[in-house]
Parts: sequence; C-alpha cells; structure tokens
Amino acid sequence: MRSARFESVQKSHAFTLLELLVAMSVLAVLMVLLLSMVDGATKLWRNSENRVDSYREARAALNLIANDLASLYASTNQMFFQLDPSNITPAEANTLHASGSANSLFFVSALSAEAQDNTKNKSDLCALGYFMDYARTAPKELHESYNLYRFIASSDPTFIKLQQGKPPFTNVSADTEPDTSGQGSELLARNIAKFTIQATMIPLDTDGKSKPPEKFQQSAQNPIPDYLDISLTAFNEETANHFGSQKADWHQETNPTYQANARTFTTRVYLPAAAVVKTSPSPTPTPTP
Repeated sequence: MRSARFESVQKSHAFTLLELLVAMSVLAVLMVLLLSMVDGATKLWRNSENRVDSYREARAALNLIANDLASLYASTNQMFFQLDPSNITPAEANTLHASGSANSLFFVSALSAEAQDNTKNKSDLCALGYFMDYARTAPKELHESYNLYRFIASSDPTFIKLQQGKPPFTNVSADTEPDTSGQGSELLARNIAKFTIQATMIPLDTDGKSKPPEKFQQSAQNPIPDYLDISLTAFNEETANHFGSQKADWHQETNPTYQANARTFTTRVYLPAAAVVKTSPSPTPTPTP
C-alpha cells in the first residue's frame, strides 16, 4: 500500500514528454524574441552613435567658425575677407551648389600664440579659411567622402604674403597638414554634404542711418558683411559608407536616402568688425620686427 501510494505521488510530480516539448517550444520562441530585441537595440544604438558622432562634429565646426569670426580683423583691404576666392587649390570648394551662396570662407583673424600652435610668431594676425574637399579622412579608409577643412596660416607667413602684395590664402589643400611654419589644413568635420555661407550687409544712407538688409556685395565701402548665415548639412557614417565613392549621390537632395539621413545645422554670426570699418576704416597692418 505504502509503496503504491509513493509511486503515485512520484508520478504526479513528473513531466510528460508533451509538457517538455511545449515548454521547450515556448522557451525557444522567447529566446528568438529576446535575441531580436537585443539585435534591434544594438542596431539602434549603433546608428544613434554614428549620427551623434557625425552631427557632433558639424556642431563643433560651426562653433569654431563663430569663434574665429569673433576675432575678425577690421580692415578695408578686401583681401582680408574673401568668399569663394578663385586662387585656392581645392576645386570642390568653388563648384558645389552654385546657387548664389558661397561655399568657402577665408579671412584674417586675431589668434593668440597658443591658438596658432607656434610661439615664434611675432603677431596675432593669422589667415584662416574653411572649405570642403573630397578625400579620404584616413589612409586606410576604403571610401572617400566630402569633408570640411580648416586652413590656417600663422602670422609670420601671413605677413610675408601681405608684404609681397599677395592674398594670404595660398597653397590651400586638404592634403597639406600644418607644417613647422604653422601653415596647412586640418580635418574639421567628416561626411559634410553642404557648406554654405549667406553674407548680408546693412547699408547706410547719406545720414548714416541703417537701410534694410541686402545681399552682401564686397566693395571699398563694404569690405566686410554685417552678418553671415552659415549652414552645414551632415550625414552619419553609415550613410557615408552607403554613398561610398559615388560623388553625385552626396548632392542628390531628392534621393530618399539623402532626405532620410541628412541633417542641417545653421548659425548666424554677427561681425562687429563691419561696423568698425564703416565708422573708422583701419589701414593694412605692417609687419613688426
């Protein structure tokens, strides 16, 4: 009796083969769902990181441009501020988006010796520039992309060119890193589809009162615009890899991939130097010993 009852209890706590199969099936379904969720979360995180990295560079580039322009040198010399200068090397900088907007910006600004990365310079006036070019961001990368570069010429080479009556923005190339003289270009932001500058001036009437803003036209009376609207359109790294070496895809704004992934950042930078030039024009600086 006691043995039969014990066997009955043991049998009541055991799992049948059918129950095990059902449990294993449910567990397999849960594992598939869990793995799908993890895979989706990983892809979402990776895409977000790619977006953040690319977009962070674009925002940082706009901040740096604004900081450099804050120290813009006030001069009536039109060589000191140039939009799309014809003498620069990168062909890409002057051929993109011919819509009335400038695609490259070069100017003379005051930078400290530390910012010039060269303590031997005798002045704080440097030649700066921002332009786009199509190149690899590193030798090992398989595809090229459009990138934003910052050109800098420290005060010594800048003054030498000014003494010779030459524009301070020469030998501009994305492949030339800053040398011992402090002149060259550095990569500022990767995967940039657009870099545009809208320059606006506020002319004065005969009584010195401000007139409505209008598109900037450089002249001896208006060598510097009153403000700039600067915009950058950036892609994430995944989209850049998708475009690869297809240069035309980078500017096809009707392309669904372009529309889904392009993000534009814009900032307006006021130039106090323009008001200074209008009220008390400054002469061209001369080198100091």
